[in-house]
Amino acid sequence: MIVLLYPNRCPVCDRMLRDTLICPDCFGRLRYVSEPMCYSCGKPVADAQQEYCMDCVRKKHEFRQGHAVFLYEGPMREILYRYKYANRRDYTEFLAMQAARCYGAWAKRLKIDLVVPIPLSAKRLRTRGYNQADLLGKRFAELCGLTYCNKILVRVRNTVPQKELSVQERKIILKMLLK
Repeated sequence: MIVLLYPNRCPVCDRMLRDTLICPDCFGRLRYVSEPMCYSCGKPVADAQQEYCMDCVRKKHEFRQGHAVFLYEGPMREILYRYKYANRRDYTEFLAMQAARCYGAWAKRLKIDLVVPIPLSAKRLRTRGYNQADLLGKRFAELCGLTYCNKILVRVRNTVPQKELSVQERKIILKMLLK
């Protein structure tokens, strides 16, 4: 019934939709990350013989393995910006369904115990009104039949948004936070 009052809108062109989460034409504009991809961060690599992208060859990450559903370009860059900063919580279902379709079986195969979002600072949460990682993580876990908990991690410092920092500055902040 709520769909009658608030119909789905295409995350690319913003047209009202019925019985779908994205226009078929717009969906064709999004590019999935596909093999070959970097074993560490999940970015595409040019050659199947190449295990790591040049970024991962040059620098050590603070994570074991990363995966992305779509290439961060064009319409997907705009979708993620609006999802994070323009209150487009309605994109959660589309994004979670795509992540579950691409990585749900992988998560089960690895016996992932728990899906945990990175918390926002209290100030940023008040400003934004929601934590997109919380919304996406919860729905992804539901779709994949995984356990979800948003109470394990607590942000203790209000840090500068990562998008405003260099790689080196991000590493310094991460080391501070892990102390």
